[in-house]
Amino acid sequence: MSEWKGVVPALITPLTDGGRKVDLDAFADYCSFMAGKGVQGVFCCGTTGEGPLLTLEERKSVAETAVPGFSLFIYNIPVYTGNNMSRALFERLLNGIDMLVGLKNSNDDMFQIIDLIRLSGKKCSIFNGNDGIILPSLACGAHGLVSGNASVFPEQFVEIYSAVTEGNLTRARELQQDIDLLRGVLACGRDNASFKKALEFRGIRAGDVRMPDQNLTEAEEKGLRASLKKICVI
Repeated sequence: MSEWKGVVPALITPLTDGGRKVDLDAFADYCSFMAGKGVQGVFCCGTTGEGPLLTLEERKSVAETAVPGFSLFIYNIPVYTGNNMSRALFERLLNGIDMLVGLKNSNDDMFQIIDLIRLSGKKCSIFNGNDGIILPSLACGAHGLVSGNASVFPEQFVEIYSAVTEGNLTRARELQQDIDLLRGVLACGRDNASFKKALEFRGIRAGDVRMPDQNLTEAEEKGLRASLKKICVI
């Protein structure tokens, strides 16, 4: 297996017309922005990308715009699915799917992450999907991270990955604290709506969210801008 590793932002999906139409031109520009920030890949049409609200054809068009390919990632996010992937299921998938190259684990159970890393061996890469435990996950051997917050501010996530891989744990601890502050600010809005508005603050076309999600109100937008300025990221 060619090892997959590094920082993989979970991208937003730019939408226009009140969230009804995918803006592929804006998405292509957004992917170019990410490539310039030193990330190792992109994760499309997940939770941050409003994947459950997109049609099958829309998801295909987004994926094709990002990159052609047939590699497969498993996504374990029990907080939303209510179904935590079992050890036995992972072993069955690992041994039965040749295209499987990685797993994004958004559970906060470090014991599970360590077990997945041990089980995966050289067959697939384990990516942390919980921004609150990036440092310990990487320190325990996770191959990389997939982050929704990195869809807006990839720089801190690229740097923490580099700090851990270079053995600079002092700097990595500082960056984990910075990321924790960023998580708090972006979650004070309404997740994807906050991500999209923050990207607009950075000059990236992100558009609207799709119903039943709602865009930020004017007051929420002002509060988000003020909070991001307070933690010195815009």
